[in-house]
Parts: sequence; C-alpha cells; structure tokens
Amino acid sequence: SWRGTGEGFLSPAILDKVRELHKAYRKTLACPSCPIADKESICFSEGPFSGMKSYTTAFMGLKETYGGAEAGEMLGRGFKMVDVMNRLGLDEHNINKMLPVVIKLYKEGKINPSSTMGFALSEEFQSRIELLEMIAHRRGFGNLLADGVDEALKKLDLNPTELTTTVKGYQTLMEPRLNAMGTMEFEMLVNPRGGVTAMGAIGSPSYNPGRPVEQFLKQSDRVGVPMEARERIFSKDSFNPARLARYAEDWFSLHNMLGLCHRLYISRFHSLSGVTAFYNALTGQQKSGTDLLLASERAWNLWRHLNARLGIDAKNDRPPKSWFRPLRIGDEEFTMKDYYGRKDLSEKDVLQLLQDYYDERGWDLQTGNPDKKKLTQLGIDV
Repeated sequence: SWRGTGEGFLSPAILDKVRELHKAYRKTLACPSCPIADKESICFSEGPFSGMKSYTTAFMGLKETYGGAEAGEMLGRGFKMVDVMNRLGLDEHNINKMLPVVIKLYKEGKINPSSTMGFALSEEFQSRIELLEMIAHRRGFGNLLADGVDEALKKLDLNPTELTTTVKGYQTLMEPRLNAMGTMEFEMLVNPRGGVTAMGAIGSPSYNPGRPVEQFLKQSDRVGVPMEARERIFSKDSFNPARLARYAEDWFSLHNMLGLCHRLYISRFHSLSGVTAFYNALTGQQKSGTDLLLASERAWNLWRHLNARLGIDAKNDRPPKSWFRPLRIGDEEFTMKDYYGRKDLSEKDVLQLLQDYYDERGWDLQTGNPDKKKLTQLGIDV
C-alpha cells in the first residue's frame, strides 16, 4: 500500500536526489477543466535514459531501486518499467505484485527451471523487461503468467490462496494489515472488478484509519446516506464499514453516470444537493437527490447482476487467507484490525461484514447477489 510503506528503503540523501530529479524532468498535465493537474509527462535529459519520454498519473514514489546504483538510474528504471507496461497494455499494479511473488518462489525452489522453460527468474532489471515482453506476447513462461498470478500458481500446483492477496483474480490495492479495515479496504472484497478501493471512499476520512465518527457522519450528510440507514451503520464511537461501503459505492456510481471526477481532491467539493441542482439546471428536469441515488443504485445492481450471470457470487468475495496471518516488515509484525485498531479481525469477523453488506444492499445472503425481487424493485427487467 502506498499509504503504508512509502520509500523507506531509500537513504535520505538518495530520496532527496530522486525527488529533485523527478521535479526537474516532469511536466504536469490535467484532464479538461481539472484544477489539480494530477497527471504528468516526464522526459529524461541526461543519464542512461536520456531522451526517454513517458506519461503517467502523479508519481507516488519508487516501489524499489530496480537494481539502480544511483538516484538517476533508479528513477529512470522505475519509469522505464511503467512505460513498457503502458505500451504493452499490461496492468502495472498486478504486474508489480505478481513478479516479486514468482521470483521469490523461484528462489525458494518452489518454481523450478523446467516450469519456466529455462527462463531464469530474477530481480535483475533487464530480466524483468524481457519477462514483460514474454507476458504481453504469451511467449514461453510469459504465457503462463498472462492469465494472472492465481491461474499461473494453480497450473504450477501451488495454492494461490496461501501465497497471494488476490480477490476475483485482481491483486488487492491496499494492505488492511497496515491500514485497518475501513470502507476502502472492505470494498476490495465486494467490488465486481476485484481488489480495487476507490469505490469505497466516502470523503477524506476513508483514506486514513482512526478518524472520528463525527467526520463520517458529516460525509454521510454530504452524500445522502438515509437517516434510517445511519442507525444501522453508526454507534457512538464506531461504525460498520461494510454497511457504509454500500452508500460509498452509490456515490461513486453517481459520479460515473454524470461524468464527474471522483478523485478525492475534486469530489470533496461535491454534495448530493449540489450535484442534483447542477443536473436539474442542465437538463431542465426536476429530479430529487433520492431519484439520482436510486438510478445510481440501479446501475450498481445491474453491474453485479451481469457478473452473477457469469458465475460470480459470495464465494468470490471471500478475503485472502494471507490477511489473517501477521505481516512482517523488518522486525515489526502487523495484524488486520478494525478501523479504530481496537481488536484483531478474524476470518469470521470479515465474513460477518460481508453478510452485513449483502443485507444493506438487500441482496440474497447466501449468493451475495441481487435476486429477481430486488432487480424488479429497481426496474431492471430480467
């Protein structure tokens, strides 16, 4: 998780130099009308990557040194990896999580050279670049990895549930053992795409553990969480992240439907009342905020229903087994806790949160999907 680890593997002097070079090479870019400019182009003017130009979302720091000996080489190799993945159409997040897993298993002898068809898996930079090409073009061992880490491990007779943090085949974006179980961490389980998080954000409190309940109540006012639902979600000093996630998803879905940016720096200025007023002014209609949220709920239910038709159900929402083992970083151990860090969460606790989420959605508690009655209620003809 970028929130939890940062660039602690770099010395202060190297880190300062990386940031200095990045600032010198970058040019900010923005989506049309965006005041934030959170994208960038970067062009290296010196060193081994001189002349390389790439585009990316805002740089959030190096994930590792990529074997570079000095700051310029580290930064160049980091951007080269991203650039190659972009040009090959590979998902940066999944690749960056998959490669360390298979390289580690190779070093431990759990993946042998015959399985890799003679390709020596290593952390060496050029080896990684070659492996990216193999994955994209389904050559040799890359053909196995092209179906994702879970499928690859199964074909190698290894158990992915014990070795990865995937949900629905997608590597989880956040690490709840570092961040605690908030709405964004819970969202990784139930999102139809797999382990993504943004749909579970309900304002700035979602991004950091331990924020006061009052901040979530304020955000609930802003996004239109019904009063009767708040009685189920909030207590005096805590809240149920699974039940609250349902309303975060509907708020996100509304942004998608109206073509609004959901990034925190922009969406924090929106409210249901404001969005409704803009919608009515632009369309000449007279919709209420409740009308818009109902349409948003309909869209989310349709998304889940389409996935259900392809076989997705509650079993695909189950948490990775690795979440319930301590995460070791250096001499420290981290366990998954509730949002306020008061207790460790067991698998039973998380499965109960899933039941709470299905209940809040009005979905079948066994299948974890909207049933015909729910879909009909929303005007979805099945």
